[in-house]
Amino acid sequence: MTKKQVKKSLVYTYDYPVHDYEDNSVYLVIYCNGKNIKSLKNEDAQWLLKVLEISEGLDIQALLSSYHY
Repeated sequence: MTKKQVKKSLVYTYDYPVHDYEDNSVYLVIYCNGKNIKSLKNEDAQWLLKVLEISEGLDIQALLSSYHY
């Protein structure tokens, strides 16, 4: 019997605010299947946060996936 490799779907999530106490900064952290793929400083993430607030479901997945590569 051969094993078929099942392709996992990519699930993107984010955390905000994430505090870094070493440099006293706040970050938006983007994850793909639980793995950190991008960290944006608060100053660089403000427009993205505004868009995420008004987006829903698949729109959020598409937006966050644009930071993967």
